Amino acid sequence: MLDIDLGKIVTTLGENTIADIGEPLGLDRELSIKAAKSLAKNFHGNKDEAIAAAAEETGIGKDVLEAMITKLLD
Repeated sequence: MLDIDLGKIVTTLGENTIADIGEPLGLDRELSIKAAKSLAKNFHGNKDEAIAAAAEETGIGKDVLEAMITKLLD
């Protein structure tokens, strides 16, 4: 289990950077922020569980969310 506070990462990066991360993934600013916040809220050490929960919450595809969480964790 990873001991990472994804919420803190999302907050630190800020909305502009989150939007920049989401743009090449096909997400507009609003969806990028929604995806990042949902991933952060659902991340408890297991990124696959966070992706599945965020996909259900947001309706965004798992492949897009996986790419986003990978960028956020890098």
